[in-house]
Amino acid sequence: MKDTSRKNIPWQIWIVVVLLALEGVDDVLSMSDLFVAAFWIAAKCLFIVGLTRRSKCVFVLFLIIAAFHVLVFSSQAFFTAFVNLALFVLTFSAVRHYFPMKAGGQDVVP
Repeated sequence: MKDTSRKNIPWQIWIVVVLLALEGVDDVLSMSDLFVAAFWIAAKCLFIVGLTRRSKCVFVLFLIIAAFHVLVFSSQAFFTAFVNLALFVLTFSAVRHYFPMKAGGQDVVP
């Protein structure tokens, strides 16, 4: 059984959650201008909940999307690419939280 208590969430994920929430505020403010902002608000809610609930599929999906954004924005918007790179690195550094090492055939729950 997974332990989804808040005290076991790595500090890197808390930083990612705060940055995603701040980006979500920007999306809310621009929602009247762009309908796609509603999609990104929903995606960020999924990422925040999935990362804090220790969902492996959300973890992998977030890494794929963050890496894609780094590549896409690297030539257009350097700061956006840098933020996405930071999100990618911080999230990836918590890989053992989502995929713990095997010990005697059993998952080790941190």
